[in-house]
Amino acid sequence: MAPRKTAAKKSGKAPKATTKKTAKTPPKTTTRAPRKSTADVPAGESYVTYTPEISAAVCALISEGASVRAIAAMQGMPSKAAIFQWLAKHEDFRVAYMAATHERAHARYESMDEVMDDLRRGKIDSRAARVMVDALKWQCAIEAPERYGQVSRHELTGRNGGPIKSQQLPAADMTPEERQAEIRNLAAQHPELFATVASGPAH
Repeated sequence: MAPRKTAAKKSGKAPKATTKKTAKTPPKTTTRAPRKSTADVPAGESYVTYTPEISAAVCALISEGASVRAIAAMQGMPSKAAIFQWLAKHEDFRVAYMAATHERAHARYESMDEVMDDLRRGKIDSRAARVMVDALKWQCAIEAPERYGQVSRHELTGRNGGPIKSQQLPAADMTPEERQAEIRNLAAQHPELFATVASGPAH
């Protein structure tokens, strides 16, 4: 006799439906990138924004003897092209820049003492010192002509036996021979500064 099948008890409750929970996606938010500070700007980048602070820093460096090329290589400073564009666009920067180059002439003049010190210590030879001094004198004459643009050329004898006269010549108009003569005059007037020239650098 076959076993009797027992029917499973039916529950009156419907089976619970299984639903997968989906993670809620957070709403998209647009965040602005932090503004770059001057220290974050790479050297020589032209997108440095013109500000009174940056322009004042450029002029301060120029007055201390720095060139535009050297400033453009510094971190956080504008490129050469940007500096020249600022000169064309901003009159206040142009005026401050010209005043800074005038001050730089004094810094160049003072650097001649450093050249002579290097010559006495044997760090450079007399030929290099002469070229450097000539270049500095020329730059001084260009940037501050009212102070450094005139040099004296003395005659060995005056006309008709008269007193020795001096003629003022622009430094930029002097020939190489006249510049060498001027250096010899300086050597005669200040032999202590040019004492090493005759003997050469120390070894």
